[in-house]
Amino acid sequence: MYFHSTVEYPDDWTGHPENAEWFCAEHLHLTEGLTHLTALEAIDRIRAQLPQAEA
Repeated sequence: MYFHSTVEYPDDWTGHPENAEWFCAEHLHLTEGLTHLTALEAIDRIRAQLPQAEA
């Protein structure tokens, strides 16, 4: 899942972008409507939706 980027990468850059996160099928639905946020902001909102045992 790609969220709003906070870094501009050069064309020849390689690596894992700061705005890309992996989610399992069970939790993917929690990302709906959050792609306008940064990854950190989105993860904070996702964790707030989870029961304490999962967060």
